[in-house]
Amino acid sequence: MVFLPDGEIMQVRAGDVSCVRRRWRSGDVIRLEMGTVPRLTKWYHQSGAVELGPLLMALQPVERRERTENDDWEVTADSPWNWALVRDEPLKAVYSGARPGAFGKGDAPVKVLVKAVPVDWHMDGGSAASVPMVPAVKEKDAQVIELVPFGGTTLRIGQFPLGRGK
Repeated sequence: MVFLPDGEIMQVRAGDVSCVRRRWRSGDVIRLEMGTVPRLTKWYHQSGAVELGPLLMALQPVERRERTENDDWEVTADSPWNWALVRDEPLKAVYSGARPGAFGKGDAPVKVLVKAVPVDWHMDGGSAASVPMVPAVKEKDAQVIELVPFGGTTLRIGQFPLGRGK
């Protein structure tokens, strides 16, 4: 919906083009509201990603930072990161109204809650190995994890295996 300065409200359908013709005055403000629902999209290696409108959502594990011999920093996950999303489970967007900072500073203004199960997915050097293809998961072991906008993370997982229940 488009909310115009004089109180008029325009209904706009997804995929349509609309035009606002009016005499604009200094200080006029319009507000555009676009409803979004989280959705699961298919990616490489039969993996899945969670998108919310134009945002790619990601898991941000707790980070452990250690200084190396070269005086660089090594950043590793200090919480579980190897999850498979449970297929056909609802995704829920939660809006906090927080004002985000860039790259993980501050709280995310939106999170998506998803059901996931830990899976056998290891590291390959300093990165996650290829996403396991359709791992068998025990749905009774599912937990709710939080995904935040990809752009607000430093260490992240954005593509997940899609678990097959057993």
